[in-house]
Amino acid sequence: MPRSRSSSTNGGVIGKKNLTSFGKCTVTTKTSTGTVCLQSGTRVIDYLLVAGGGGGGAGQNCGPGCNGAGGGGGGAGGVVASVTPLAGPDINASSSVSITIGGGGAGGTGPSRQGTSGCNSTLVACGTTYTAVAGGGGGGGGQTGGPATPAQNGLPGGSGGGTGSQPFPASGYTAGSGTAGQGNDGGVSSGGDAPGPFGLSGSGGGGASAAGDNKTGSTGGGGGAGVSTDISGSCTSYAGGGGGGSGGNKSSGGSSPGSPFGGGVGGSATPASGPADTAGSNNTGGGGGGAGGGTGSTGPNAGSNGGSGVAVIKELNKASGVWSMQSQFQA
Repeated sequence: MPRSRSSSTNGGVIGKKNLTSFGKCTVTTKTSTGTVCLQSGTRVIDYLLVAGGGGGGAGQNCGPGCNGAGGGGGGAGGVVASVTPLAGPDINASSSVSITIGGGGAGGTGPSRQGTSGCNSTLVACGTTYTAVAGGGGGGGGQTGGPATPAQNGLPGGSGGGTGSQPFPASGYTAGSGTAGQGNDGGVSSGGDAPGPFGLSGSGGGGASAAGDNKTGSTGGGGGAGVSTDISGSCTSYAGGGGGGSGGNKSSGGSSPGSPFGGGVGGSATPASGPADTAGSNNTGGGGGGAGGGTGSTGPNAGSNGGSGVAVIKELNKASGVWSMQSQFQA
């Protein structure tokens, strides 16, 4: 009996010929812009892509008789992924993928005071572009006297930046909004500690899995928590929001749930005796910490930079239905 053409071209198996992927579970972590060359048999990949985090806002000091205030924390870089907990579908890829890694935004300084947003990260596979949106910068702190300087809103992004603060009364400020499916909103600062020489703290930047803390007191708001995944072969954390800076005479900085996920910590209102704000960790997309703002001196304290982004590619072994025996022998 003569062989059918379909069975011959399908390696002896009669049925639909499927394109299979034999990536051998190869993992590549990319921390700079460039190209990842794939295994010859790879057709499908899992991926994690994180944008650069936003910079923290500057804290505003104020001389005797008025109240300084803290800057908002930077928002984390957005996260897009085919793996839990932000699980989209795996994607088709062959030969190579092109990757752009976004840098972190600069911390706010005077006179602008607002932290700058980070930069997007992108991945291009089989002609399709996937984009992680940069984290939003944190707003700068304000003061009510000598002369009055208004606080600033957080900027939108993958996760939004937290608002800066202003001594009592303060209202009408809005946090930076996060991008749906990639991150969360920053926190909002509203109201202050009065009477007394106490400023208001900055709110926290948003993280990949939680919004930044809203604040009404003098201790900085915490940045939102990020996400953890084992796509690289070990459990690694990404995209935590930056903590807000403290205000008035608070010597402690803002504790941050975002810190274990690469987010920076908010600074003390008295950096000479208390902790300074810290930058978001590079290659995590963490938001930068907002600076504190105190009483008894003048001028701004600089916020901290956001962390750069990262990409992780895992080349999959995958097939469904009936596949070519020849492809199995060649894998």
